[in-house]
Amino acid sequence: MNSVSKPGSKQAYSQIQYHIDRVRKRIRAIGKDIRPYPVSRRNFDIAKTSLLHWLDICERLMEGYEQATTGGTLIEFLPEMSAPWIRAWLSKTVNSVEAWFNLILNPRIAIEAELLIHELLCTFDADKESFSLIPASGFKRKRISEVMKESSPPKIPGSNGFTYEVDKHIDTIAKDIHLILFEESQYDNILTWPNLLHEALHIIFDVKDWARELKGLSMNESLLQELLIDIVCTRYFGPAYSLSLAIQCERFPYGESRFYPNMGPRLLGQVKSLEYLLQTEGNIYEDAIDFASKYVMKAHQAMPKSDVPTVDDTYKAVTKINEKIINKLLPETNYTEGLVSDIAKIRKLYKIRIPVAATPRTLFNAFIDDEFIESPPSADYIALSLKKWYVFAEWSRINGEQEKTLKRYL
Repeated sequence: MNSVSKPGSKQAYSQIQYHIDRVRKRIRAIGKDIRPYPVSRRNFDIAKTSLLHWLDICERLMEGYEQATTGGTLIEFLPEMSAPWIRAWLSKTVNSVEAWFNLILNPRIAIEAELLIHELLCTFDADKESFSLIPASGFKRKRISEVMKESSPPKIPGSNGFTYEVDKHIDTIAKDIHLILFEESQYDNILTWPNLLHEALHIIFDVKDWARELKGLSMNESLLQELLIDIVCTRYFGPAYSLSLAIQCERFPYGESRFYPNMGPRLLGQVKSLEYLLQTEGNIYEDAIDFASKYVMKAHQAMPKSDVPTVDDTYKAVTKINEKIINKLLPETNYTEGLVSDIAKIRKLYKIRIPVAATPRTLFNAFIDDEFIESPPSADYIALSLKKWYVFAEWSRINGEQEKTLKRYL
C-alpha cells in the first residue's frame, strides 16, 4: 500500500518541483539567437529572466513551507490544512509561467511587427522599455508582473512573516516587461497592426507622465487618456491608424464587452484629428485621409448611441488636445531620406509583389482605399518590406556614426 505523505513533506511537492525544473530547463534552453533583430533578442531575454524569477518565487515559497512544517523557524505557525492552498497556488503559477512562455515564444504575428513598436518607442525616447507581443482576445497592454500577481501567494493565518518574505522577493524583479496583447484572429490582417501602436503609447503615457497634460479637462480620465493616445497615434502614423481603430470598433463597438464604455467618442476624436492632419499633410495623404474620414464616420454612425460624453464635450476636449498639448508631446522626425516615399510607386511595386523599403508610416498609408479593405496586402509582404526598411535604416545609422567618428579625427 502506498503511504500517504504528510502535508508539506518533500514527497508531497516532488511533482511540483519536477514541473518547475522542467519549465526552467526549457526556458533556459532557448537562446537569444532565435530572434533575427537585436531588439527582439533583448526583449525575449528579459522576458525569460522575468519568468525565471517567478519560478524562483515558487521554490522560495515551497522551501519556506517545508521549513515551517518540519520545525523550521521561518513561520512560527502554519496549520496543515493550508497545504492544499499552497500546492494549488504553486501549480497554477508554474502553469502560468509555462503558458506565458509559450505565447512569448510563438506569438504567431510576424516578428517584424515588433519593429513598428520599437520605432515608436525610439521616437519618443522610451526604447529602454521592453515588450512582447501576445495573442489574445483583443488589443490591450499589461505588465508581466501584473499578470503573475493576479494570483498572489495565499495569505495563511499565522504566516504573515513568511508571506512578507515572499512579497519582498517578488519586488526584487528588477526587469519587468510589457505584454502588448493583440486580437489573435487578426494576426495576419495588416490593417489592424497600427492598433499595436496605441497599446505601446500607453507605455509612453506612463513613462513620460502625460497624465499631467490632461489636468483641467472635464471628462472621464480613462476616456481622456484614450483620446490623447488616439490623437498622438494619428499624428505619428497618419490615417492608417484611424482606419485601424475604425475596423476594430466595427468588430467590438463596446470594446471588450458590452459593459465597456462606448467607443463612439474615440471615433469622433479621430474625425477631428483627421481634419487637423489634412491641414498639415493633405498634399501627401489627401486621398488616404479622405477615405479614412469617411470610413471612421460610417463606423461611428453604426455605434450604439450614448449621451456621455456629449458630442460637443468630445469635440472640445479633442480640439484642446490638438491645439494645446500634442505639439509638446510629438518629437520632430524625418526618416524618409533615401527611402521610397511616393505612394503611387509603392502600389506599383506591390502589384508585382516587390517588397518596398519605405518607412512604416508611408508603407501602411499606401494601402488605404476600397481595394485594400477587401483584400489587404499579405502579412508576409508587409513583413519583408519592414525588413528592407529596417536594414536600410540600420545601415544609415551605422554610416552616420562612422562619419561622426571620422570627423572627430580629421
